[in-house]
Amino acid sequence: MRQVFYLILLLAISWCTCLSSCQENGKASPKKKATQNKATNNATATYDNTLQTLGAGYYRGVITAGTYKVNFEVDIFKNRKNRLVGAYFSDDQQAFSWPIITVRVDSNILQFDLPTDVRPMHFFGTLENDTIKGKTWVIGDERQYARFQLWKYPKPKYKEFYTWEEVKVENGEVTIAGTLRRPANTDAPCPAIVFMPTEGEDRNDHAYFADYFAKQGFVTFHYDKRGTGRSTGDWRKVNHETLATDDLKVIEMVMGVNIVDPERVGVFAKGLGSARLPLVMHKNEEIAFGVGVSTPGYSLLETEFQFKQKVIKDNISDPKEVVDAFAFLRMQYDYAISGKNWDELKKLADASRNASWYSMIQLPNDPNHWVFDMIRKQLDFNSIEYWKQIRQPILLIQGQYDDYIQPEAFDEISKALAEADNQMFLKSVIARADHAMWNVYDDLPLFMVGQA
Repeated sequence: MRQVFYLILLLAISWCTCLSSCQENGKASPKKKATQNKATNNATATYDNTLQTLGAGYYRGVITAGTYKVNFEVDIFKNRKNRLVGAYFSDDQQAFSWPIITVRVDSNILQFDLPTDVRPMHFFGTLENDTIKGKTWVIGDERQYARFQLWKYPKPKYKEFYTWEEVKVENGEVTIAGTLRRPANTDAPCPAIVFMPTEGEDRNDHAYFADYFAKQGFVTFHYDKRGTGRSTGDWRKVNHETLATDDLKVIEMVMGVNIVDPERVGVFAKGLGSARLPLVMHKNEEIAFGVGVSTPGYSLLETEFQFKQKVIKDNISDPKEVVDAFAFLRMQYDYAISGKNWDELKKLADASRNASWYSMIQLPNDPNHWVFDMIRKQLDFNSIEYWKQIRQPILLIQGQYDDYIQPEAFDEISKALAEADNQMFLKSVIARADHAMWNVYDDLPLFMVGQA
C-alpha cells in the first residue's frame, strides 16, 4: 500500500510542477534525470560472509512479528567522542537516518536503543556465524517483541544520487536548521520541495521523503521546527502565523539556491503542519504547488476535540460517563482559550478524579501550565479562510480510515478551493490507510511489535 502512496505522490507532484510551470510561462517542465532507486542500489550489494566481530559498520536486516515483515538498515559508527552511535533506515517504515543511541558491544552481543515519537525500542542481538539474530521490544515491556536478523553490507553511496549540506536560516532572533539535498551530476534548473514540520517535530519526521524525492531529481529541504533539533526558539510559545514566518524564510532561501528553478518550488506538509499550508501559500504566491497529507479542514481546536471524543467513546461504555467526559474536556478548552473559570474547572476536576475517563483528559494542577498556552496559540486556528484564496495547484491526500481528520474536512477544503475558483485541485483517498498513511489491516505500524 505504501508503494501505491509513493507513486500517487510522485505522479501528482510531477503534475503540480508541470501545471505551475505551464501556468507561468507556457512551457512544460524539463524531463527529470533518471536515477537509480534505493532498491536497485541494494540489489548490487553482496553479503560480507567474513564478519568476525561486531561494531562499526553498515547492516541490513529484517524484523518479523507473526505474519508481518519489515526490512530495515542500520549504520553504526563512532561519533566525535569516540562513542558508538548510529542511524536507522527503513523504506517500509518511512524512516531515514533515525538516530540510534546507547550502542553496546560485548563479545558477540550487539545492543542499541531507538528513540522515537511513538515507542522507544530496544534491540538485542547475538552473532551466529555471519548473522546477528535477536529480539526488539518496547523499552520497559519485554512481554511483546519482534524478532530480527542483521547482515553486514557495504555502505550505500548516496552521493551517486545527491549531495547534502547543513543550512541555517535566520528569522529574527530564531535560527532554523535543516538539510539541503541537491541532485548529483546536474547543473540544470531543478524543481524543489520544502517539507514543513508538523507539531513538535524535528527534521527526522520528513527525512525519508526528502531523501526519496532528491533521488527523483528534486532539490529538497527539511528542517527542525523552532525549539526542536538544532533550531532555536520554542514552537509552543508562538502561534501559527509566527511559525509561518519560519516557513516563508526557508522557502525564500530554497528559491535562491543556484540550481533551483524558482518557478517550480512547492511545499509539503502533513497533519497539524498542513494547517499552515494555505497560510504560507497565501503569503508567498510564487510557491508553485502545495501537498497536504491528512489535512484538517476545521479549526484545529474542533479537530482535536472531535478526535478526543472518539477516543473517549472507544474506551468508555457508560453513556452518562461519556457525556460527563465531553463536558469536562470542552470546559478545559474553554479555559485555555479564555483564561476564565479556573476555580470551577478545578472543583470539577477534583470531583472527577475517580471517574473512568479522568486519566485520559486529566487537568494540569497549574492554571498557567504551558499546555493551556499551547492550546490557545496552536489550536485556536482555522485555515479555511486561507484556502479560499489559493489558486496554485494543490494535492490533498487522506487515508480512508483516518481517525483524526474527519472526511468532512476534505469537503470543507474542496468548497473553499471552489470558492477561490481553483481549477488545479487534486484529491486522493488512500484505501485502508489511517492518519499516518499506514495500512490498518496489513502493515506493521512504525516500531510496533507483535505478541510473544
